[in-house]
Amino acid sequence: MKNLGADTFQASLQGMLDALFRPVEQNGFWSEADGRIFRALNFEFDDAGRLQWSPDPGERFRYVPMALMGIAMWRLSQLGDDRYDDKLLRNLHYFRGMLEDSTTLRTLPSYGAGPLIYAMTRLHEVWPEERLDETAELIGAFALNNYQFRYNEDALVLMGLSTRCERLTSDQRAAMQRGAATLRSIQDEKGLYRTQEYRTSFKHQNQMYTIWGLGHSDMALGENSSLEGMRRCLQYTIDSRMQSDGALLWHHYRDVWHRLHCFGQSLLGRVPEPIRLYSCHQAFFIYAIEVYRQCAGTLDAFSEARENALRWEYGQNVIGEDLIDKSGIGVPMRIMLTSGQLDVPTQRFIGVYEIGAMIMCMVSLLEELNHSSAG
Repeated sequence: MKNLGADTFQASLQGMLDALFRPVEQNGFWSEADGRIFRALNFEFDDAGRLQWSPDPGERFRYVPMALMGIAMWRLSQLGDDRYDDKLLRNLHYFRGMLEDSTTLRTLPSYGAGPLIYAMTRLHEVWPEERLDETAELIGAFALNNYQFRYNEDALVLMGLSTRCERLTSDQRAAMQRGAATLRSIQDEKGLYRTQEYRTSFKHQNQMYTIWGLGHSDMALGENSSLEGMRRCLQYTIDSRMQSDGALLWHHYRDVWHRLHCFGQSLLGRVPEPIRLYSCHQAFFIYAIEVYRQCAGTLDAFSEARENALRWEYGQNVIGEDLIDKSGIGVPMRIMLTSGQLDVPTQRFIGVYEIGAMIMCMVSLLEELNHSSAG
């Protein structure tokens, strides 16, 4: 297995950025004709076991915004540079043009709104003349007026708003605080943030998004109201979802009724939820630990669990292979079953939200290493 250090993380980061901006004709995600990143690449295994890729333009508001958030995080970090600027700006213009239409804006889910607020606000620093901040303001006002923070994904709006907290009105800051308080209030005794969308709340990613949003909100507002709850949620994840090799279960068996439900799925020929392992879920967890560490002011919290989650991605898994190398295009394979099966019906694609989350991880890991070496 590769050494988990700066060289490995830098190579992974570069491979993912290159893939996002590589033309779809070359097994990348960039459509020159559309001036935007496509949502996914679909794949099939040929008779020789080789991956064959095809682009998927798909819907617009769920996958690409998180990719843009990861790119923005990289671009504004000390690691960032201007090599992708032309394409990146075209993609931002694409979203801005759509969202200036009020009818389209009303269809924007919180999963897209939060990352777009983040990307537009941060990248306004690169292109102050491009009115990106106005678009971020438009989305932020819409989000605070329309989302009730009854879904875990709404926490991503808090993460986006945290980048522009000093520009919010007093009413908007108060609305942001109420949203954070609502999400804190629904944490159960186990540490899970259980929203009104009860079953969806159990999904691993939704718990991690909640940590991202609450942590960034606390840091922006100068509070630490969420810290203990974040710790409890991370500990629950380690105790209940993390496997011995570092894999994180999307769902875990909650009770006898859930076991019966999953057994029924098997009888219907579906892949039961608790045997699915997603690469992006490792990234969501790793970045959630980074957010917790920033809030807690410590660099060593959950170190063993973070390293375990990373090692699974790079070969400490049931097939013993690096899942980034396995794809052959510079991005992690999407899914593996607990048996090691990679070809899963209905899951034969890699979405760019997965890549965006992994870029966020690589940036935070490299910045931590750079800080340690400088100190």
